[in-house]
Amino acid sequence: MHMKKTISAGFKGFWIHILIWFLFICYEVVAVGLMVGAFGHPVNYISHYLITIGVFYLSALLVLPFAFKLKAHMLWRAPLGVALLFLIFLLANYYTDLLMIDWHFANRSEGFSLTWAYSSKILYRWIYVFGFSAAYFFLKNYLVERDRAEEMEKQRLERVIEEERIKQALSKAQNDFLKAQINPHFLFNTLDFIYHSISELSQEASQAVMTLSEMMRYAVDSGDLDDTVSLGEEIEQIEKLIYLYQLRKNMELKVMSYFSDQAMGLRFIPLVLLTLVENIFKHGDVGHALHEIRIIAVVEDGELVIETSNAVNLIRSGAGGTNAGLKNIGQRLRFAYGNDIGFHFGREGELFVTRIAVPVSRILHQGERRELLTTNLN
Repeated sequence: MHMKKTISAGFKGFWIHILIWFLFICYEVVAVGLMVGAFGHPVNYISHYLITIGVFYLSALLVLPFAFKLKAHMLWRAPLGVALLFLIFLLANYYTDLLMIDWHFANRSEGFSLTWAYSSKILYRWIYVFGFSAAYFFLKNYLVERDRAEEMEKQRLERVIEEERIKQALSKAQNDFLKAQINPHFLFNTLDFIYHSISELSQEASQAVMTLSEMMRYAVDSGDLDDTVSLGEEIEQIEKLIYLYQLRKNMELKVMSYFSDQAMGLRFIPLVLLTLVENIFKHGDVGHALHEIRIIAVVEDGELVIETSNAVNLIRSGAGGTNAGLKNIGQRLRFAYGNDIGFHFGREGELFVTRIAVPVSRILHQGERRELLTTNLN
């Protein structure tokens, strides 16, 4: 089947060449004939146009490819090839004219010979033919290189799409695993608090149960939501999370949070900010006397900036955690918004700081990017 298509394409290109040459010859014969007021013998036309066509393809398919094959030798190959082609063209036309005169297919004045005047006339014709031949050669090469580049780009995009599909699947699996770890942590710690305090703080306990229920519903439903959620919705869950931990610590935790209206109005991938805050309570020293918990989400210089900081838990930090949750966040952010987004975390003195910076333009156009990826994958 592939061979039949190749042969069919070859014949199609062959007939296109024949048609173009036919139209060119007809135009030139008629135009020159009307200009000089006379037409030559058909045999004379056929012989000279066979020379023209032959030299055209000799130049385009053999000499020019040879001249430009190696750039190091191009400076001497190209002039030599052009000179030899002209010499072939000149001699072929000259001896053909002699034959046409001898066979009485053409009339020439007495003493016809290879003069400078005749050579100049053939040179003009040669420049005309060689110009078209060179244009055909470069156009053909351009089309071949363009097709090759398009094929390579297509293969590269297919690899990128496949890699992103794998990363997306891996990220989803890791995120599901992360949620499976986080949710029981909230549940059992909060239920433990309720168990020990419900007899004395029944109102607060009931409020804690309600808050917990809403948080668990959000965490579970996030797997069924679109790839993005309103950052304001997630911030609501963060405030509930802080409330639950405040209950456990008798409202003694020092928490400074600030979320700008512009940031809250953006749609962002879910469970990023919530995971960062959960890591603070899970791994940080939240009751430090000097360092408060800081949680910020603002838009600055065209970027959504999310920052958290908390005192380092010196006991837990010595264990050398893997930061799996933070690495998962980084992978999800890079998949959603590009590899060059800002995401840094680490210890700074007595504080553990995380900072995310994502251009707002990418957040706003994430839907278009996801649609493109989905279309390509399908």
